[in-house]
Amino acid sequence: MSDTLQFPESFLFGASVAAHQVEGGNTNSDWWWWEHIESTQCHEPSGDACDVYHRYREDFSLLRELSQNAHRLSIEWSRIEPSQGEFDSRQLRHYRDVLGELREQGIQPMVTLHHFTSPLWFTRRGGWRASGAARAFLPFVHRAVDELGDLVSMWCTINEPSILGLKGYIEGSWVLTGEQRKYSSPSGGYLRPVPEHVFLPWDGPCCGAFELAARYSTMNLNDHFTPGVAPPPGSNAVGGGKQTVYTVGLNWYPNANVRFLFDFLHGRIDKRFSTAAGGGIAGTPLGTPVGGEFDAIVLRTQVAF
Repeated sequence: MSDTLQFPESFLFGASVAAHQVEGGNTNSDWWWWEHIESTQCHEPSGDACDVYHRYREDFSLLRELSQNAHRLSIEWSRIEPSQGEFDSRQLRHYRDVLGELREQGIQPMVTLHHFTSPLWFTRRGGWRASGAARAFLPFVHRAVDELGDLVSMWCTINEPSILGLKGYIEGSWVLTGEQRKYSSPSGGYLRPVPEHVFLPWDGPCCGAFELAARYSTMNLNDHFTPGVAPPPGSNAVGGGKQTVYTVGLNWYPNANVRFLFDFLHGRIDKRFSTAAGGGIAGTPLGTPVGGEFDAIVLRTQVAF
């Protein structure tokens, strides 16, 4: 028996970084701005970081020496589109050089389009809580894919979007709206705004937006008796089983802060009278299947304040 652990030839082994963490000098991003405002809680501004922007060739060589064959990195939106609608061809050429170098080193690139940082122009118009935020992001996405796509093996659109929402808008420990907001020491966060659009950045006509959704779920059910202990005479000794529910729903968003959910549910519960309990109800053989099916229609309303 060999003590050597063998991975499949197709296995990808690599590291992950974000542009703001390692490049240095991302002076046009909201995080750079946040690091230097009066109320910042950032105790160590990024500065030159690891200077990967200039030293990527030698850094990738080190990755190769570590036998890494994949690398996840982000491209800095604030470099490529420093002003809305204006793209910097020099930065696109730079990232082509970066990705090309990875290829030369035998390392597959995985590119993240948004890793927490945004251009300051995007943040000052309200960031991700502003109307039309997703549409403002799309030109950068299209340009990056068109210019760099032939060098990219895998894409990641947005890194940890739930963390971005939590830290930026719910917990408020990150400032992502371009506002000079005061830091609250007791809460450990900044005095945060209520997101302008909670459910979706909707700018459509008066009828709103519709969404069709489906869900399949299962749940294991516990025994309704103590194992090994006979139930009282006449009790219903039902063993554990499984509940399965299929849901089809139609969601209506009349505006960005109200959602109506119309769901149809079909479910099935599978259980048996348990042999371990010493018997079932009178006249029911042990192990007899019990349970049933059900259908339900549910109308719910969600309102965000």
